[in-house]
Amino acid sequence: MGRAGGQGTVFELLNENETDLVYKLYRTPIRGALQSLDELVRAGRKLAPLLERKGITATWPTAICGDRDVVEGYVMRRIPPQFKIELQTPYRKEHRDATLDQAFVAGNSKFSPTQPVTADERMQLLRLVGTFLDTLHRNDFVYGDLSLKNMLFSRTPTQLLVMDMDGVRKISARLIPEKDLLHTPDWKDPLSPDQIPLGFDLDRYKFALLVYRLLVANSVSAPLPKARESSAFTNIGNKVNGRLGFLLRRAAVGEVGSRPPINEWLDALDSASS
Repeated sequence: MGRAGGQGTVFELLNENETDLVYKLYRTPIRGALQSLDELVRAGRKLAPLLERKGITATWPTAICGDRDVVEGYVMRRIPPQFKIELQTPYRKEHRDATLDQAFVAGNSKFSPTQPVTADERMQLLRLVGTFLDTLHRNDFVYGDLSLKNMLFSRTPTQLLVMDMDGVRKISARLIPEKDLLHTPDWKDPLSPDQIPLGFDLDRYKFALLVYRLLVANSVSAPLPKARESSAFTNIGNKVNGRLGFLLRRAAVGEVGSRPPINEWLDALDSASS
C-alpha cells in the first residue's frame, strides 16, 4: 500500500531486513537529477550522524533508482513512530503526523493537540530548525522548500524530523529561473527576481518567516510585514526580545541576499531562552 504525497507515492519495502526504510516513487520521472541525488546520498552518510546527535533526523536518500540520468525514485528512512501527536478533531481524538503547524498556540486550527505545545517547546523547535539549516549551510547545501508540513516534531525530548530531503542542493552562483524552484504556497519570497542564484538567502528568508509566524503572528500563513506597516513592527517588539525583533526587521525590509544568516538567529534564540 502506498502513501501519496505532493511529488509521488511512498511504498513499504518488502524486505524484512530493511524495516526502517521506505521507497518514494516519483509521479513523473525526473531527468537530470541523478548526479545531485547521488551527492545527497554521500552527504547524508556524513551529516546524518552529526544532526542526530543534536536531536535532528532527516530522511536523506540512501539509494537512488534510475538509469541514464532519469530518476524514478529513491530509498529513504521511514518516519519513526515518535513523530506523532494526539489531536482533538471535531469528532474524535486521532494520532497524526506531528507537523509544525501543530506547534502554534491552541485555537489556531480546528485540529488541536490534546496537550498544547508550550512556549518553551516552540523555542526549542525553532532552534532545532535553525541548527538543521545552519549545518546544511556550513556544508554548502541549501534546503529550499522550508514549510510547516516538511518538518515534524516529537516531545519529551523535543526532537525534529525533516522530510523532502531530495530537494536539497549545493549552492551555486549560476542564475536559475525562480519559477523552477520548489516552493510551498505562502512561503515564496515576494522580493525574488525572475532569476536568482541558488544561495542561502532562500532558507534565510523562510526561516525568518517561520520565526515570525510561530512567535509573533500565531498564523500559519501571515506574511512578513512591510517597511511601512509600523503597527506590525510594534507587535514584533511586544512579542519577542530585542535581538529577535531586530533580526525580523532586517529580514522583512532587507533586499534579496541581505537576510540575516542562520547563526545570528541561533544566538538570538539562545538569548531569548536564557
